[in-house]
Amino acid sequence: THTTLVLGWDPDDTELPGPAAVHDEEILEFVVRVAPAAVSRTSQARSLRLVKRAVDDLATAWHEAAVPEGIDPQVEREEPELQHAVLKRNGSSASSTSMGRWASGSMLCEEPDGMSPRFVAVVSGLSPDQRYTCTVSAVATAGEGEVSPASAECSTLAVAPLVEGAQVDEVQHDQIQISWQHLRLRPALSPESCEQLGLQESVEELELRGYSVRCAAWTTWTRLSWREPAYAEVETLPLSEGGRVHFAVLELEPERQYAIEVRAHSSKGGGPWCRISEQPICTAIVAQPPAAPEL
Repeated sequence: THTTLVLGWDPDDTELPGPAAVHDEEILEFVVRVAPAAVSRTSQARSLRLVKRAVDDLATAWHEAAVPEGIDPQVEREEPELQHAVLKRNGSSASSTSMGRWASGSMLCEEPDGMSPRFVAVVSGLSPDQRYTCTVSAVATAGEGEVSPASAECSTLAVAPLVEGAQVDEVQHDQIQISWQHLRLRPALSPESCEQLGLQESVEELELRGYSVRCAAWTTWTRLSWREPAYAEVETLPLSEGGRVHFAVLELEPERQYAIEVRAHSSKGGGPWCRISEQPICTAIVAQPPAAPEL
């Protein structure tokens, strides 16, 4: 999610301390480390020390997690919500996946390469819209083993997805009517599964609450003076049969060029702005009154 990452690994991904013979020694704990992929002032590394039973229980909950009715994980597999980083034992990081992005209409988790990991950890307290890498090490009575190779980079989500399908529907002399596709976001897992994995609160924070629209008289793209954005809750917006949101930008001047942007909001804030058009939108000309008739 925007603050949580699910990390999976197998026993071969970690090394125990000492000579090869101690590989038969029972693993007591795991140390999981999640670090920003790049230097960041807002993101900090996280380190968790988890007893083996805890990661076993999380793995069981993950494997038994129920996908909500009506979602086919094979068909919609490219639309992740929960980040599931996977460690590989081949000395290099796991191959890059499409995890860490919002996609149209749905949020689903992934298990790259069809992997079903033996151990699972849930790391919370991360920053939204940031890239991370993960490592893990095993701990036995002899001490902590070597740190695994890093996972592929994976991203937490923005607090709201990018609006899709935005377009201009009609232009008048004093208003511009626009529309966009309403975002119908679906959780990746059932509420029961989210509760077992400790994800329920984070998932609920991503529920769509409303949209903002802002407008600016166009001069250049680098020097736009935006008006105060207009915000509307989802419940108050009219939807067409095709599931589009319609909105009128009012109080505009005739024959003037404008830039218009829209963005979605969750309870944690607004997502990225989506520009309605790559070109400025010009309002219509006001028809001049006819000349007085001659006598």
